[in-house]
Amino acid sequence: MSKLVGMGSLSEASQDLVDLVFFGLDRGIDTVRDGRQLLPFVVTEDGDGERGFARYIEETLEGSLSLARTGVHGSGAKRAVLVYDGFSTQKGERNQTVLLEAYEIGAPDAIVVGQRYKPKATPSERFEVIGNPAELGTSEPLF
Repeated sequence: MSKLVGMGSLSEASQDLVDLVFFGLDRGIDTVRDGRQLLPFVVTEDGDGERGFARYIEETLEGSLSLARTGVHGSGAKRAVLVYDGFSTQKGERNQTVLLEAYEIGAPDAIVVGQRYKPKATPSERFEVIGNPAELGTSEPLF
């Protein structure tokens, strides 16, 4: 796990942001567990705790992520998580990973969190979550 800068880590984030992170990770894992494609999505939360949900679909993952960042930028949210499918390498092993960028207004950076998994290769195989969610670093603020 990387040493994080800016906000620091989820241990320094508000409980509301931590709750939103695990909500987003759970939804992402449930999608890939069922064998469905994880299309990038954003969950926003306002100051009253009201949540919004939006999917962002373009021809490429990069295009979808750019569209999502633009969409969340003008949302008026107090906190947000951007969830998408990707890969991470830990201890020399590359795994499919549900990736999440978590941001709360006023923080200098977003926190990147990942949950590794092994998808079913055949219908008879079991889906497997690998380890626990891990903080992977930081990224640009979402808004």
